[in-house]
Amino acid sequence: MTLAQLKHLAIIMDGNGRWANARGQARQDGHEMGVDPVKQVIKYCLEHSQINTLTLFAYSLENLERPKYETIYIEQLLLRALCANISQLCEKGVRLKIIGDLAGVATNVKKQILDYVDLTKANTRLQLNICFRYSGRWHIMNAMNSITKRPVTEDDIKNYINNDLGDDPDLLIRTGGELRISNFLLWNIAYTELYFLDRYWPDFSVDDLKGAIEHFNQRQRRYGKVENYVE
Repeated sequence: MTLAQLKHLAIIMDGNGRWANARGQARQDGHEMGVDPVKQVIKYCLEHSQINTLTLFAYSLENLERPKYETIYIEQLLLRALCANISQLCEKGVRLKIIGDLAGVATNVKKQILDYVDLTKANTRLQLNICFRYSGRWHIMNAMNSITKRPVTEDDIKNYINNDLGDDPDLLIRTGGELRISNFLLWNIAYTELYFLDRYWPDFSVDDLKGAIEHFNQRQRRYGKVENYVE
């Protein structure tokens, strides 16, 4: 398996709630079970140094329309997962970034999350972007608001967003069987290869990841160009 072209992997981790519903369990159980696949994917990326960026879609701004108990639970789950794994992330050289609108997060939770981010800021082995309370439209709006009153160029927006995320993803995997982007990385996935998997996120395995990468390796990435074209 060659990973030469795969430097940035993005994943929409979908299906936690439906995984739990299918088993007659509470939706929280599905979110809890979704933590282990995250750890497995991080481990895989660390074992394959060509992958320098991993972006995970953990929770969207639209998801805030769900019951309040679920949104609070997911905030607490993120905090607990970081607390349990921050030492290992630091030891392995992972730089953590949380990208999203944290304005509505409880003050103490927000502070602890940002403290964990600060602890890893000097790490360079793998950039781990967790998109939490995130939407692609929100991200583009923030970019526009940051630019001074002058004509805006494509590079202006690209530089702002890529300062958060790193370079554009090469491969985007979505689990859960849905065939849509769901307002994720709208600017960045213009030429990203897409891979949809009919499996709920808690059941996602390293073999699933390898299958997605094999599929990626079979694709020709031309970026709108014609190969070997001569005037």
